[in-house]
Amino acid sequence: MSVFRLIVAASLIFSAVAFGAEEVDLNAPAVLEDFDDAYGDEPDQTTVGAVYGIVTGGAVYKGKGFWYFFKDPDGSDVTDFEGEQVTNSTVPVLNQEGVLIANLYTSGSDNKNPYAGVGCNLVGDDKSNETPIDLSQMTALSVRIKGEGTVRLLFKTMDLKTAEWGYYGYDIVLPVDWETITIDAEDILPEEWSDPYKDDWTFAHGADEVLKLEFKVKDGDDASIQVDEIVAEGMTYADFGWDTRISYSHSSKASTKNLSVKGSNISFNLAQPQNLTLSLSDIMGNRISTLFTGNAASKSVNLSNMRIPNGRYIVVLSGQNTKMVQPVAIMK
Repeated sequence: MSVFRLIVAASLIFSAVAFGAEEVDLNAPAVLEDFDDAYGDEPDQTTVGAVYGIVTGGAVYKGKGFWYFFKDPDGSDVTDFEGEQVTNSTVPVLNQEGVLIANLYTSGSDNKNPYAGVGCNLVGDDKSNETPIDLSQMTALSVRIKGEGTVRLLFKTMDLKTAEWGYYGYDIVLPVDWETITIDAEDILPEEWSDPYKDDWTFAHGADEVLKLEFKVKDGDDASIQVDEIVAEGMTYADFGWDTRISYSHSSKASTKNLSVKGSNISFNLAQPQNLTLSLSDIMGNRISTLFTGNAASKSVNLSNMRIPNGRYIVVLSGQNTKMVQPVAIMK
């Protein structure tokens, strides 16, 4: 097996990850859900959940970010596009040819505070293992949507810790025809009964620890909803900050004694400080990026947030009396 193939086999990801015939481009816009199953074979799995599963675990994508329905036990209901009652075994039926379709009813409920809705753990497994997602760089949420009635868009976050509440929300009046609605992040506000309820808070307060997204009706209201796409505007998949790795091949002992590549960190450690340049070059020797320049004896640079294309590169540490190289393969 060649060195390059060893690199690929040992590294699951950095920015683009293969899954069957598909690849995840971490520099692509952050689609939370498009209902087309591009990265998996589960019709009720979120797009971002499938991507998260691939990025953090290779082909182990199952159990990440699934849709569910919820309702009070006293007469509220959730039905599919044919008007059939939704049960735990028929949740995938809500996804019809790449569109989420659901009818939400609370008008027939005897509950004091009736409710019904559909939602998803964005990247989590289930209620016992909710996994937060960082949406702090999201400037707005865009939703391609249509239907009848008004639904409440909700984000459950970890900063609002009451078991029953803890949501930020925004009312969407459903258009009759398909329309992409853009909601500024600053307009997504804490639910009135969230604890603690803060008048001056916006979504930004809990955006780095988001657990769920939901569409909900309550208090006797009904709605029919169809959703085609949900996008975190202003973000790419790379902005989620998921664990990524850079794999590297070994060069000579002289090259690696004081220059190290571990995970996504490149570091050097010399006996005495001197004027140095740490750079990344292609295999032809052309400089791609200057990672550090200055007077130092040691330094560590993390490549996780640098948008460097897939490929094989050479890390070069050069100074007046220093010349070290280290091959590195960045797998996206």
